[in-house]
Amino acid sequence: MKYKSRFLNVEQNVSDLGCAVIEVNGIAPPHRRVQDAQVLVCEHDAPVVLLNIYVEVDADGFITTSCFKEILSNDDYVVVLCGQHVHILDIASQSVESLYLNDYVGHIYAVPDYTEDTLSENFLVTTYRFVFLINVAQGILWKSEECGIDGVLIHGISDNIIFGSGDWDPPGGWEDFGLSLINGKPCNVAISD
Repeated sequence: MKYKSRFLNVEQNVSDLGCAVIEVNGIAPPHRRVQDAQVLVCEHDAPVVLLNIYVEVDADGFITTSCFKEILSNDDYVVVLCGQHVHILDIASQSVESLYLNDYVGHIYAVPDYTEDTLSENFLVTTYRFVFLINVAQGILWKSEECGIDGVLIHGISDNIIFGSGDWDPPGGWEDFGLSLINGKPCNVAISD
């Protein structure tokens, strides 16, 4: 893969890297946003794009983010999970589409091989409560029903069924589930260990 992406320390003073800088989610007025992440995209170790990712500060002064931030990329796109958004960077056009999930992000998984560390055209995103199937060009294809209240994990994908677990009674109240990869509907399947 010729492109690689990584998070930078937001507090780190990044000097001129000689690449494009894109402000992501900068719609909120400056007094209602805070920078939450920086992502550097490199082509063979040469900086290509720096994403400055902002999250909103709500009316009570709380930052709308979580401890989970992840990146998955390929040679065409970089996907960044941060706060309550999935940000999709088209590397060629250097344009970013931000998808608001209305829940705090958790993890990102390639489809069909959920262990793959290269972005696929379709990918799964888990939040604290839901599973989303997202396409890099089309956006959100479906959103599941609630799968938990304090975290959702994917453990496998087989025969168009997503196997996972959700925490319903934190800490440690994890319950297994199965979802259709086609439409996100619950499947009544036996989940093996």
